[in-house]
Amino acid sequence: MNKGIIFDLDGTLLSTEADLTNAINTMLVQMGCDILSEAIVKSYLGNGIRKLVERSLPLDKHDRLEEAVLEFHAIYAQCYMDLTVPYPDIQEVLDKVQALGYRLAVVSNKPQQYLDDLVSKHFPTIHFDYVYGEAPTQRTKPNPQGIDLALAAMNCEAQDTYMVGDSVVDIETAHVCGLKCVPVAWGFQSESLLAEKAQKEVVKKPLDLLQSFI
Repeated sequence: MNKGIIFDLDGTLLSTEADLTNAINTMLVQMGCDILSEAIVKSYLGNGIRKLVERSLPLDKHDRLEEAVLEFHAIYAQCYMDLTVPYPDIQEVLDKVQALGYRLAVVSNKPQQYLDDLVSKHFPTIHFDYVYGEAPTQRTKPNPQGIDLALAAMNCEAQDTYMVGDSVVDIETAHVCGLKCVPVAWGFQSESLLAEKAQKEVVKKPLDLLQSFI
């Protein structure tokens, strides 16, 4: 049976917070709200776009949530490629695990329409067996739907597969689905919180990921 690695995207493979923050703040200004710092926006990430917008809106604007979500998508669709980049050394990590024969997938809570473009643009030399994001018929993590589809595409068993991610949601997903959990510290949530939730050491630098797989 194959060995597999399932990666989260935002905060794990790609640094996306600058574009997300710009889109959120443009939306907030258009809704007559104060803008937020990048640190605050980062703290709201991990559960998909709708939850990000909901957390970013002042409580007295929650009756306009649907309008705000649509406005965010209209803005983000124009800027999601502007400042987003892979984290340092991530390409080397992907090259090496691919050369080692691992089957690879991406399971993210990012909407599918952005996910496909970002993966193909930034990692054109990497073969991902499955790239799964949020869509009307696709549930977000920690729901196991995306993981189950990725495992089938990779022809991997859960116990032979790693889940690499930067959020509590990724840790919960690994536990729910029986994957080997690999939390990483360079993303959107604090190392101490991840260590507490995962009950294990958090990987501090991308190249250190290789020690988990070799």
